[in-house]
Amino acid sequence: GDVYKRQVCQDHPLTARVTVNRVWMRYFGRGIVETENDFGSRGAAPTHPELLDYLASKFVTDDQWSTKKLVRRLCLSRTFRMASTVPVAARESDPGNLRMTHAFRRRPDAECLRDSLLQISGTLDLTVQGGRTIGKLGTYDNEYSHVTFPMNCRSVYVPVFRNTMLDLFEVFDVANPNLVTGMRTRSTRPAQALYMLNSPFVMRQARLAADAFLKSPAFDVNHAETSIRHAWRLCTSREPAAEEVVALLPIVAEQPNSAESWTTVFHALFASVEFRYLE
Repeated sequence: GDVYKRQVCQDHPLTARVTVNRVWMRYFGRGIVETENDFGSRGAAPTHPELLDYLASKFVTDDQWSTKKLVRRLCLSRTFRMASTVPVAARESDPGNLRMTHAFRRRPDAECLRDSLLQISGTLDLTVQGGRTIGKLGTYDNEYSHVTFPMNCRSVYVPVFRNTMLDLFEVFDVANPNLVTGMRTRSTRPAQALYMLNSPFVMRQARLAADAFLKSPAFDVNHAETSIRHAWRLCTSREPAAEEVVALLPIVAEQPNSAESWTTVFHALFASVEFRYLE
């Protein structure tokens, strides 16, 4: 096996580079070679060719073609830990962030967004780890109903049909199953905000999140502000500002142990722009 891998690297020097570039693109928002499907003369030149060569070499020698080890190497880097705040000096000298002076502000993909909703509501089923997940086979894939056969497993195991996909997947730019997609479309549309506000699925997860939160140790019926801070951290992974706590406080002030009130809080957090973007 090792001899074969070395031979692949020698005979096909782009194999490791293309792999590294796609993994880099997944975690940083843009590849070292921006045209991830075209490494030829018509494609974009790498912004950091030495870095691409270094990572490709390490991927073959030290990581032994292990994607998991490559991901660990990237995620432990200083570049991955940078904030998305644009440095003042880079606003004019590097507006396209070609020198990676800061992180790109990215939106989690549709699968991560769905998994986050299920995780916060306490309904994510981690027992499904493979096997057949299609509820019923039909003659045509447009006959399949995700409502009739709901699933709370991770999105990677959700059945994907060409003509019948989950609404959330369609709205949030999941890859077209009819095509080979190097980079997904990154759209920002009113339909995305409207989906988070009006979708029965999102509203149901908000209600389930409220029910689970009221039963958790994080909920303090005598200290509404403390409970709001816990809920905010649960949804956004950061501490809320004082103004943000004040904005939510009237919703739960009169009935601090009301499931309806906390459903409104969680629905507001799910519908917020911050929930849909990574800093």
